[in-house]
Amino acid sequence: TSLTLSIVLSVATLAVLLAYVAVDRMASLLAIVIVVLDKAFVDYSTSGLENPLTHFLLIVFFALVFHSARTTRDLARLSLVAGLAVLNRFDILLLVAPPLLFVAFKLRHHRWRVIVAMLPALAPFVLWEIFAVVFYGFPLPNTYYAKLSTGVSRIEQLHQGLLYILQSVDTDPLTVAVILVGLVLPWLRRDRFLISVTIGILLYLLYIVNIGGDFMMGRFLTAPFLCA
Repeated sequence: TSLTLSIVLSVATLAVLLAYVAVDRMASLLAIVIVVLDKAFVDYSTSGLENPLTHFLLIVFFALVFHSARTTRDLARLSLVAGLAVLNRFDILLLVAPPLLFVAFKLRHHRWRVIVAMLPALAPFVLWEIFAVVFYGFPLPNTYYAKLSTGVSRIEQLHQGLLYILQSVDTDPLTVAVILVGLVLPWLRRDRFLISVTIGILLYLLYIVNIGGDFMMGRFLTAPFLCA
């Protein structure tokens, strides 16, 4: 069931990418080639892990930004999708917060309406946190306490995080190349919204290094890859 759901979500992600995010046919063709050839994205699109749902929510988030991010009602929908993405995996906050705040800043003249519109982003997360503390006794997933509360020195963690990135360069260079291009091009185009996306990608990469990477090669790089 989890594998079938992963495949369905991955196909839906590609469909939204081609229909609502790619700007023309050449961009669509390039997107298909990159996604199909990318080792990490393909591996974790059928993994049964949370990656496919993360990918789907991220691409819906960006599709909404590109096509309907002009009013506070649009911001409410955008905030809800961002909140669901964070609920699916807490660290995705680093990727969605900068572009979401950029859209909110553009509507800053409607200050209180903006605040009210963004409340849906907090609702799923707050409700889950209440349930988690009452039912499990902990506010964060147990993997946080098991994987990050190890007593390993900060220097060793940072070293391992850098090795995680370097190993991807060696075994899956396309993923890292796409991320690097995605980090550079928006600055050359001077597109302020896309620059906010690059800030999210950079924050996420720094987070990956800070926690020492992961024991599944490329798993943490698929989300920034998709954003790039």
